[in-house]
Amino acid sequence: MESSKFNYVPMKAIIPDKRVDEGLFSRYVFLASAVLLQRDHMLGQGVSTMSRDPSLDVWKEIEPNGGKFVFEIAVRLPLFLPKLKGEDEYVLRIGDREYAVSNRHCEIVLDNNIENTYWLGHYLVTKGITDKTGNKVIQFIVTKSLVITKFESNRSTASECIEMDLKSWIETLNRDIPNMIQGMRYNLSRDSYDLLECNDIGRLCPVHILCIGRDRTISNALTVISHLDACPMQSFTRLDCEADSIEDFCSGKTDIDYCRLVLGKATYLHHTGEQSISCILACTACETLLTEWLRDILRNNGLSNKKEGDAFNDLRFSQLLNLIAYFLIDMKDPELKNTIDAVNTMRKLRNKIVHENKRIAGQDIQVIARGIEAVNNLIAVRKKQENMGTGE
Repeated sequence: MESSKFNYVPMKAIIPDKRVDEGLFSRYVFLASAVLLQRDHMLGQGVSTMSRDPSLDVWKEIEPNGGKFVFEIAVRLPLFLPKLKGEDEYVLRIGDREYAVSNRHCEIVLDNNIENTYWLGHYLVTKGITDKTGNKVIQFIVTKSLVITKFESNRSTASECIEMDLKSWIETLNRDIPNMIQGMRYNLSRDSYDLLECNDIGRLCPVHILCIGRDRTISNALTVISHLDACPMQSFTRLDCEADSIEDFCSGKTDIDYCRLVLGKATYLHHTGEQSISCILACTACETLLTEWLRDILRNNGLSNKKEGDAFNDLRFSQLLNLIAYFLIDMKDPELKNTIDAVNTMRKLRNKIVHENKRIAGQDIQVIARGIEAVNNLIAVRKKQENMGTGE
């Protein structure tokens, strides 16, 4: 019997060591120098019912410069972004914000054996760390891409800035970075699975932050957990189903509720910044719901399978919302009428996305949020009707 062969060979990471853009590197601390981090020390945003104790404030030694603090944030992606014209580091402007991209950052471990610590820095600053500390580098781990940007805040202390502004900063990152990656994918000569999607930045990516104050005083760096109140470090989400329910879904045995499936995807994409696709999918979910709702009523009133195709040919989503809805729900109920109006507004936005290449901005995001909530309300109304029909 022929012995099996092992086709994989050991490899060592190769990191380009060509010169860098000094002008770019001078603008960002995370590029110009390495920062010391502790793996088990993180800055977490507490639940909204908690109050901040000033005695626990971070970066007390940093004073504002001209009444404001500058915060530099580095998002560590779980993927490598492409080189741009052969460059490993480059700058992109997304809207009115500058983002620096680095593909050569590393976790650098020294031989002084300080427990739980490592230096996060560009590959080319490795020698500078040994000169600065007098310790040797015993290990470096490539961290994939770092995306770096700055935010300003004019509150009284650095801790107050974090408390009041961090959420909006993460929302901005969660909007811009997925959009940046989409723009990269769109401009590839051929699509590549090497360029993965990365949504939900606040939950999927380590976010490192430092504060710059008067006289360019720079704080120590901390890793931020921005989602502590929404997504605890230990998940409390529970599955009450049996294991075979999940296995049946994966094997194709489950009779799929496509409205539920598609709306779930739309909701996830809405929360992770993919607003255009979220809008399209939410409308698709609602159209599926209303079509099935109408089909069940017609079948109960004698619609045959032979006539079903004719009945639904050329039936449009706008007709379902603006005409058929009057036969499905009580449109005299102001709440239900507002529900249909919210979906209708989202449908019009969907048409602009599909037919006019509209980009989502501003109030459009709220239109999608209200539309998704409205579809969920319609699902509840239909379920209530079904339960009344069965006497439950």
